[in-house]
Amino acid sequence: AMCSWWINSSNFSKHRLLAFGKHVSLMMAPLNASLVPGHQFYLVPLKHAPSFVDCDDAGVWEEVAKFRESLERMYAKEGKGIILMETVLPNKGFWQTKMEVVPVPF
Repeated sequence: AMCSWWINSSNFSKHRLLAFGKHVSLMMAPLNASLVPGHQFYLVPLKHAPSFVDCDDAGVWEEVAKFRESLERMYAKEGKGIILMETVLPNKGFWQTKMEVVPVPF
């Protein structure tokens, strides 16, 4: 696996890992990959998944909801909300999903 955001990849960017649960990790997005100035995050299933729909473990969705709630509270203090959007890009024939967390002003 070649993607830098999936924890089991040989190219995993350990310095971007902020937190992980039993099913999902919270990663800091590289500044050059952020859609907005400042910090942006990725939520990534710990088990390989080509999309979040393919995550058959309810624990994945529970942890996404917990991370979302925490990030919403954090950004609310800055007068911002968040948009979650799934991004799935091929990397040398390997597909791994990530949920991008993009802060936006209220």
